[in-house]
Amino acid sequence: MPLEIDELILLGAPIQRQTERYVASPIFKKIYNFYSRSDHVQKKDLFSSQQLFSKRVFANRREWSLPPSLTQIEVKMLKERPNPHKKWHRISESVLHPAANISKRGIVRGSSWSLQNVSPGHTEMWFMAWTPRNYRADFPLYPVPIITVTPYIIQMIETTQPQSQTSRKIVADIRPDYNYMILRHRFPKKQHTIVSFLPKNSYKELHDLAMINKPPDGYTKQEHDKKRALAKEQAHNDIREKRKKAKDKGIEIYFR
Repeated sequence: MPLEIDELILLGAPIQRQTERYVASPIFKKIYNFYSRSDHVQKKDLFSSQQLFSKRVFANRREWSLPPSLTQIEVKMLKERPNPHKKWHRISESVLHPAANISKRGIVRGSSWSLQNVSPGHTEMWFMAWTPRNYRADFPLYPVPIITVTPYIIQMIETTQPQSQTSRKIVADIRPDYNYMILRHRFPKKQHTIVSFLPKNSYKELHDLAMINKPPDGYTKQEHDKKRALAKEQAHNDIREKRKKAKDKGIEIYFR
């Protein structure tokens, strides 16, 4: 019986020319490629690929086409920008809280001046907040990463978005201030669906559950860097040892 994988979920994975063709393999029934334009690490894989930079998304090639089993999901997160008029008591609610007005095209498209981009970076895609690097203390999902809500995003896509004969490109635009999410298609651009997102009490439940497992306060950035340095030194030692053994056998090996 041939091997089949029901779901392959990628989060911020570098897309490389040598391996991207495997996305068209029939072994995968469903593939979800999550990425963020604020993730600047995903494109900087210079070591495991022959191309200069890796990519965020899969693209059609002359040799093969993207399968309908593939859904590529850009994760966006937009918060309401602080409004200088909030001190005025007689101003309308739509002016005080413009991001709540989903009848406006600029709000739905995410192009309104009242919205601030707080989309996840690489660390915030799949690390907990207590990693010493690159997780913002004011990230809306603090202290959990985007991976904790990917099952819900997938469920909303599969239950509200039509199936396609080709691969799908969708923007999951999360609005944490008002607990809704906009699912927008890249093509056609006018097509979108507004669904509910996590209510405030769910944010608190996630926070409390995660904080139970927070490591001791002694785990500082300095301790983290020390462990990284030791691991790096050990890796270099292993490479030198492998090269020495290979050279003794008359074999030249190279490590990227």
